[in-house]
Order: sequence, then C-alpha cells, then structure tokens
Amino acid sequence: MSPKETSTTRRAVLKTIGGGAVATGGFAGVAAAADDDVMTKLGGGIHATLSPGDGDPDMDEDEFREYVEKMAERYGDAGVFGTGDPTYDGFITATADNIDTSTERGAYEGDYEVDSVAATYRVEGDSANDSGESNSESDQTRYRHFMWTAVDNGDLTYTAGLGSFNIITEPLRTEYLQIGVETAGKVANPMITDTISADNSSTVAVEFGSGDASFKLPSGRVTTNPSGEILSDQRPDSEYSLEWEGLADGVRSIATTVETVHDEDDPSIEFTTEYNFGYESLL
Repeated sequence: MSPKETSTTRRAVLKTIGGGAVATGGFAGVAAAADDDVMTKLGGGIHATLSPGDGDPDMDEDEFREYVEKMAERYGDAGVFGTGDPTYDGFITATADNIDTSTERGAYEGDYEVDSVAATYRVEGDSANDSGESNSESDQTRYRHFMWTAVDNGDLTYTAGLGSFNIITEPLRTEYLQIGVETAGKVANPMITDTISADNSSTVAVEFGSGDASFKLPSGRVTTNPSGEILSDQRPDSEYSLEWEGLADGVRSIATTVETVHDEDDPSIEFTTEYNFGYESLL
C-alpha cells in the first residue's frame, strides 16, 4: 500500500464505507501543532460492517481462536485478550483486518502495522434489556461486541527540509488510537465509561462476563466518547468509542466491550479503528 498525502485532520476517519472490512492508510498533513504541541503527520483507519443475524459469519469460532493465537505471537501481552483469557461462550462472528505498510516516500520513511478485530457474542436470555425485560420476554435482540486494535509503529521517521537541507528529522510515535461502534439500534453497557490515565503499572480490565481481557496502559490516557453510562434514543444512530492519546514507541493496544440492542433480527453494525502518528514539537 502506498499512502497518499491528504488534508485530513487528526481525528478524521480515513475509511471506505461499504460491506465487509476495508482498510485504508494515508498521510495526514497537519500544518500546526495539535494538543500539547504534538505534530500529527501520519494517520488512517479501518472500517468494517457485521450483520450478526444473517447466519453467515465473516469468521467462525475456530478461525477467531486461530486469530487470537496469531496476534498473541505477534504482539505478546498487547494481543487480542492481552493478559486475560476469557471463554468463547456465545460467540457468533468476528471480522478482522490488517494494515502493514512500508514507505520511502517524500518526508516519510519506515514501516508500521495495525491490526484490528471486532467479535460479536450472543447475550444470554437472563440479561435484561433497557425496559427491564429479559430477552426471552421481548422482541429485541442484544449482542455484546468485543473490539480490539494494536499498532506497531516500527521505525517511522519524518524529515522536513528546505531545498537540499534537512531542517529536522523526527521519529514518529503512536499518538492516537480509537475503536468504535455505530448502529441504528441502541448502545448499552459500555465496559469503560470514564477517563483512565496511565501510571507506572496501569492495566485496564475488559469485563467479558466469562472472564476478562486486559490491556496495559504504560503511558497516555484513555477516554470514552460520549462519556457517561449510556446512549439511548437521542439520535438516529447510536455510537460509542474508546480513545487513547499519548506518545508511544513500539506496540500499543486498546480494547473494550459494548452491547447493542436491536428491534430487527439482522441489524447492521459498523466498527471503526483510527490511528495517528506524530512527534512532539520543540518550536
């Protein structure tokens, strides 16, 4: 993949809308410093759509298990379930994608890799819906979604020059990660609802109901958007995202779970991943 220069801002999703999973990568040309004098230079995203009720899984349970093992080999404790080991009870389907890019183009040089997965689970009948009824007593269907992404920023560098003179050469570090869900149904019970800032040994537990996943948070902070306990009927499409901001070398991962509630049997559920790389400006 050959990323292209674009005028997108730091948090714009670089995505192609459509069925299935689509990965896009691109350069984010930012003319001024972002938050805390961090200059964002490279970014992109992954977009995927799942229809968990159509009976045709993108990835079955065995394939998902193999994917989890593969990501554990690739990312270690930053893999899909991190240092946790939840069961696969209620698994329906999953979708995954990968961006593995090397560039020696213009001001950018080096490589990076991004992996992302969204796995959908069935919520058992004793889990109450928003009206207090159980699934077995209502016409609504409820799903729990586990979302994870990891990035390895490799040896990316950005060089700014004037003519034949190089003014600066900066290593690009991971500056922003996001995973999110959007649906015409209702979003319920997000696992993380608060801002979490890193300390020397921060680990964020991701509650599954059948064991926990986890991810380490050695730097930066995690926030949710919107913040608070839940979204309901205040907009045509409900959405929820988990975002990490900081500056990190090497591997960084985030994960969360969220439920969605639907009146139809075969809802369309959209997942997004965003990532950005940048450097801290001293000017």
